[in-house]
Amino acid sequence: ATSVDFWDILFPNLCRPSLVSLRGRFNISWDEKVPRAFWRGTDRGAVNWARTVAEMHAGSPRAGLLRSFAARSDLFDTAFLEDDLTDASVVASDPNFVPLEESQRWKFLLDLPGNGYSGA
Repeated sequence: ATSVDFWDILFPNLCRPSLVSLRGRFNISWDEKVPRAFWRGTDRGAVNWARTVAEMHAGSPRAGLLRSFAARSDLFDTAFLEDDLTDASVVASDPNFVPLEESQRWKFLLDLPGNGYSGA
C-alpha cells in the first residue's frame, strides 16, 4: 500500500464457512509438510497498487516479491498462474495450479498483497 496507515485485518468468511475453512480436512503432521513457503495466484489487482502508469506496467508488489523469491527455490514454492478474466477455467488448466485444499501440504502459506483468498 502507499500509506503507512494501511493494515490488513483478516477475519473468517462467515457467509460461506464450509467453502473456505480447511480446518480438519487434512491430517498432515508438521514433520510431513514441505518445508517451504507456498503461494499460487494471478496478478489481478496490479492496477490497485500502482500510483503511476509506469508502476502499473512494472508490475504489482506480487510480481516484485515473486522475482525476489525465484532465486531461493529451497525456501519458496511460488508461481503465477495463467489468467483470463472472461474464462475462470483457465487458471485451473495451468500446470502450476494447485487446488486450494492441497495447499495444506506446505508448512508456510504466503498471503501476498492483491486480489486473492486469505484463510486457512
